[in-house]
Amino acid sequence: MRPAPFRVWRAVALLAFLLMAMPARAGDGDLDWRTIETRHFRLHYPAGLDALAHRSARICEEARAVLVPLLGDFAPPERVEVSLLDFGDSANGSATALPYPRMTLLAAPPTLDGNLGDYDDWLRLLIFHEYTHILQLDRISGLPALINNVIGRVAAPVQAQPSFVLEGGAVYAESATSGRGRIHSAMFRGFLRAQALDGRLHGIDAITHAPIDWPGANVWYMYGGHFMDWIARTRGPQTIGGFYDETSDNLVPFGINRAAEVATGRTMDSLYQAWIADLTATARAEQAELVVAGLTPLRWRTTTGRRHAELRYLPDGTLLSQDGGAEPSGIYARRPDTPLDAHDALVLDGEGIGGYDVCRGGRAL
Repeated sequence: MRPAPFRVWRAVALLAFLLMAMPARAGDGDLDWRTIETRHFRLHYPAGLDALAHRSARICEEARAVLVPLLGDFAPPERVEVSLLDFGDSANGSATALPYPRMTLLAAPPTLDGNLGDYDDWLRLLIFHEYTHILQLDRISGLPALINNVIGRVAAPVQAQPSFVLEGGAVYAESATSGRGRIHSAMFRGFLRAQALDGRLHGIDAITHAPIDWPGANVWYMYGGHFMDWIARTRGPQTIGGFYDETSDNLVPFGINRAAEVATGRTMDSLYQAWIADLTATARAEQAELVVAGLTPLRWRTTTGRRHAELRYLPDGTLLSQDGGAEPSGIYARRPDTPLDAHDALVLDGEGIGGYDVCRGGRAL
């Protein structure tokens, strides 16, 4: 038996380990935070973003007026908390219903060559997308609502639904209310058409998660958005909000097929198979029309796949590109004599490079 002091020190060491926190980067404590209150929103922002904040507040109210009828006449009973941040160049946002409905908006427009590049007003598209999430996630009824009333808000059943249902619904709504957005994106439509013609469309099992194969987690937006848009067009727009209603009282986050059948008359599996068949038939019809009209000549620069963006030529004919799907990600070079099936040479290892340019003469990046 070990002596008592040893057991005491062992317990102290274990407690110290459990209490140890990971290092965190502190925010700017000198920011002057301000708040705008509207009828249905409370928007917080740092001084310097005043004009963007006032415009955001107006768009938030517009989003509520437009999206609530589209998604089933549900709206949060309390004000939605909104944070407008400008801490980087990433175009993104987020939303949650726990512990209260809140949205985060990043004050950076998307790049035109990315999958967010099809917009008329980037801020409006962002707010409509994130507020759609609020209208999805804040639907809480039945036993989960009772539990929240007793012990505080801990349950939001819709928030546990597959990402393709949530992100797909938000992509559908952002596009249905603007005439732009990712449903109308030529990039997304082209990607889906190419995979349909190759017979390589992902199954519903793959898009329920994040497949290793391309396009990874983007299936939630690309596949999910077009799938939910197809459901709205073929089964009626009321079915989208109806599905979220049917899952709002699920204490155990399953029963997707049952909820879809109640809302649309068909299970989610059968709807997905019908969409895949329709998408493939449409892709083949479009291909036939394009062949008759005459295809645009092209010259393959690579056959290794992945993502090649920000193309720049050097004086000697070397092609530079930014590859975010490679290991490691960074800037790669392909000389004119590089075989098509060969990988490019890494020039600059850089995770998260936002962009680059070549100095005159190609001597420096």
